[in-house]
Amino acid sequence: MKTITRTLTLRSEEHYGKRVPPQAFGEILRTFPRLLRGSVRMSFEGRSAARGRRPRWLEAASDIRFVDHNGDDETVLYFETPMLGEAVAELYEQQELWPSRPDPEDTPFDLLADVVEDVRSGLSDSDRFDRPLLTKLHDMGRGLNGTFQSCLVSSRRHADGPRVTVDRAVVTSADELTRATPQPRQIRIAGVLDMIRASTNTIGVKLDNGQEIRGVLVHGDTTQIHELLNRKVTLLGKAIYRPSGNLLRVDVAEVRSMRNEDAFFNQIPTPQRSTKDRAVIMGQRHRTSNVAAIIGRWPGEETDAEIELALQELS
Repeated sequence: MKTITRTLTLRSEEHYGKRVPPQAFGEILRTFPRLLRGSVRMSFEGRSAARGRRPRWLEAASDIRFVDHNGDDETVLYFETPMLGEAVAELYEQQELWPSRPDPEDTPFDLLADVVEDVRSGLSDSDRFDRPLLTKLHDMGRGLNGTFQSCLVSSRRHADGPRVTVDRAVVTSADELTRATPQPRQIRIAGVLDMIRASTNTIGVKLDNGQEIRGVLVHGDTTQIHELLNRKVTLLGKAIYRPSGNLLRVDVAEVRSMRNEDAFFNQIPTPQRSTKDRAVIMGQRHRTSNVAAIIGRWPGEETDAEIELALQELS
């Protein structure tokens, strides 16, 4: 299989070049492949992590190899990486439901660069990351703890311009998006099962209003529900939300034929926001407001009463 070269460039005020301190260098080599793998899985499944053995397609798609490092001022790491269309050709042979599937010429580096750009911009409704992937991006920041200040990810979408940079600002934004993300909740949702993708264990359910719900089977596989295709079904599982509060996907524990009493659940369930959740959102939207004056050190030592008072003043 054909591979291409991508780079990760580490910048430091000490200008280490090729002579890098092993501890920080090793931390980046440890966390970086996990971040790439999570970005790949997110693009195909709508989730960046799952329990159990990794599927073979994911191993193939994220099979990068560190081949060299160099540099006089910056430290440049060289990796061989596959193009997704060649590494997992079988996934591109299936009918596509969601437009988020990556271009077959993309590599894991390109997908990670897209994630970083969305996180840097604070896109709370992005479908390119979930809470576990944001955590992996935070972990990448452990290698930016003073030894290195930033790292630049090469991407074919930035071949003629600045590379995508991971720095403390990105890590901080990842932390803020994580705190803004509502907790998952157990839900029931009813609709028509109109897509089954066996290779990634994903399904699609269409509601009466035309909205599509993405689901991932967390138990069993799609062979158990083939007879339900194009029929009304009920999903039992856990709703996973974006930082915006919009539904990202459903982690599906059970798919069953819809019963009469399930018709009520033909709608997307909203998240259950706590006072702390609302404080996070308001803190992000009104950084220069009177809320910021009260919780300007957030997350800090403010009480729930202080946060609630600030929200009331804005309402």
